[in-house]
Amino acid sequence: LTRPLLCAMESKTPWWAAFGIPARTVDKPSELDSALKEAFFEAGPYLLNVNVAPEECVYPMVPAGGAVNEMILAPQPTEPAMQPAAGD
Repeated sequence: LTRPLLCAMESKTPWWAAFGIPARTVDKPSELDSALKEAFFEAGPYLLNVNVAPEECVYPMVPAGGAVNEMILAPQPTEPAMQPAAGD
């Protein structure tokens, strides 16, 4: 581990702050435009953490535990409901 990271762990400082990386968290959709402008105008790296409601579908997405080559690009069509067999 690097010295800035060790110091951050000891002081409970976020790791990106230990390396001087500016960051912002967005919790509301109304905050997104200003946060994106802030990130785009930063000369170096910038960490933008955008919280999304768990029930939202955000694409492309990498499934939990999946690899980047397993990325889902769009919603998958749902299988048609099973029809009862004739005579049931």
